[in-house]
Amino acid sequence: QKARRGREAEEEYLLVLRLEPGHRPAIFNLADLLWRSGRRGEAAELYQRYLALPPAGASAARAIAGARVGAERAGGQPGAPPR
Repeated sequence: QKARRGREAEEEYLLVLRLEPGHRPAIFNLADLLWRSGRRGEAAELYQRYLALPPAGASAARAIAGARVGAERAGGQPGAPPR
């Protein structure tokens, strides 16, 4: 059941991103979902995509810091293309 919920969440995030490719929460949350499910390469690409977006909102600095941590733990360097 947990795996099914994960697949459903992934499908929802992908739908949001088809409609709005720069939707920050969907990018970040999908990256976290993929990371937790062991799909580290895909997660790293999404963390990098998130970092490439211009900052927005009061919580942007906190969210960017979280994305940097995610990108670094996935083996990428912030600002560098994904491996």
